[in-house]
Amino acid sequence: MTDKDLRHLEEAIRRTGEVAAELGRAAGKPIFYTDPAHPEGIIKEYPDGSRDLIDRKLGEERLLAQLGPRLPNHAAAE
Repeated sequence: MTDKDLRHLEEAIRRTGEVAAELGRAAGKPIFYTDPAHPEGIIKEYPDGSRDLIDRKLGEERLLAQLGPRLPNHAAAE
């Protein structure tokens, strides 16, 4: 695989994540993603834009922190 092929594949994966996030929001469901700025947990973003940092272990969800809304230039579903 060439560097150009890899870049195209990475872009396709990123777009797929963005589409999935938009579909989840449109359905009124929270989306989940990781963010290098918060390695200690998973971001749970609600359709209204509010976000929680959570920990999920053994099927249980634990709130670690409430976060502000995502910045407009920050990609969702990272």
